[in-house]
Amino acid sequence: MKRLVIIKVLLIISFFNSEQVLSKINNKIVANVGSQIITDLDIEEEIKTMLILSQKKFDQGNINQVKNIAMNALIKRSIKKNEILKYNVEEYDENGLTNYLTQVSKQLNTDREGLKNIFERNLVNYEIFLNKYRTELRWNSLIYSLYKNQLNINTVEIENELKKSLENKMEIVEYELSEIEVLFNQKNLNKNLEEIYETIKTTNFITAVKKYSISPSSDNDGKMGKLNEKSLSKLYLNELKKLDVGGVTNPIRSGESVVILKIDNIKKLGNEEIDLEKIKKQIVLKKRDEKLNLFSRSHLSSVENSILVKFK
Repeated sequence: MKRLVIIKVLLIISFFNSEQVLSKINNKIVANVGSQIITDLDIEEEIKTMLILSQKKFDQGNINQVKNIAMNALIKRSIKKNEILKYNVEEYDENGLTNYLTQVSKQLNTDREGLKNIFERNLVNYEIFLNKYRTELRWNSLIYSLYKNQLNINTVEIENELKKSLENKMEIVEYELSEIEVLFNQKNLNKNLEEIYETIKTTNFITAVKKYSISPSSDNDGKMGKLNEKSLSKLYLNELKKLDVGGVTNPIRSGESVVILKIDNIKKLGNEEIDLEKIKKQIVLKKRDEKLNLFSRSHLSSVENSILVKFK
């Protein structure tokens, strides 16, 4: 089913040929995904939104680059909507929406009201944009409700592993970190990263945080606090192990973002300094998030393989 969907997507979106512009699109149904419909107006909105968020012009070249991505994103979101309706999920994390809008606004060098104005100036429905992310947040709520009973983490195993490290007199490294986070899907990412590193070099890391970072931690100069090595992802840890205090990592891809880390301090904790309970909680949260992400991908894949997608 997945392969069939992808092939048909490539065929159906061919109506965006090189001579067409978005203004000529009519609101015609192009696909049914379960009980959801996708119109060519939906595709127009999706393309425009992608171009706004990546800070690209509305020209045919850029439209051609994102049209396949836009159609596939709409199909995936429609599949999620079917599941959300099936389980009657209405609640979502409102703070999550607020944080997302703050991050996007900062990435576009504006505030929340300015973000809304950008959409309005480009004749893109701002409420549709909000509903897109509400769908993602409701999907997260659904996944949690379906799999919360499978989120049990073997804390005894974690505790035993930590105690074994202490018995063997193994030190645990604690990193004090700061971060800069930018969106992966943006115009001239490599150029922007070069500018960030140049700002760090010529001024300091905090200046770069204030100017570029979309993370909520930017309100606190990018500071992430103290994190022990057991609670960090292997991707982060591999980069951090190459550096000393004051060092700055290479860009690290993390989901839809790129992260740059700076080591503010490194401390090797002896047995008497280790807060086992705190470390255990950090590891449990990390493993819980990893499980939720796994369940989310698995559930979506299962639904994708069973749902009927019809193209007009």
